Amino acid sequence: MRQKFGTHLEQLRWHPDSNRLHASFIWKTIPVDVWLTAAGQVQETQLAMLGEDIPPGLQDSLQRYYRSYQRRAMHLVETPAGFHYNLLLAAPGGPAMRFRFLADGHRLSQPVKVSSSPR
Repeated sequence: MRQKFGTHLEQLRWHPDSNRLHASFIWKTIPVDVWLTAAGQVQETQLAMLGEDIPPGLQDSLQRYYRSYQRRAMHLVETPAGFHYNLLLAAPGGPAMRFRFLADGHRLSQPVKVSSSPR
């Protein structure tokens, strides 16, 4: 992880996970979560994002199709397969749902109902 993020790791914490390791830390000012295999290979990296960081294509899609939804969390996710965005959105009076989008605004899968965790 230090190769990827340098020495700017603050509040590094390790969390046991089912069959992999989970590290959380602050990189510069950005909350980051990383999941690694037992051998230490990075499987997934999630960076918390602010609203102004939304790519234009995704912003257009959100304004067009999800205008009434409240955004509760947004993460840029990197896996060996590439990049995508996880968004936690809630419709008025409805449950929170996790959506996966590409930067161009295309939804990757059907939304998944989320209990209480923003991840």
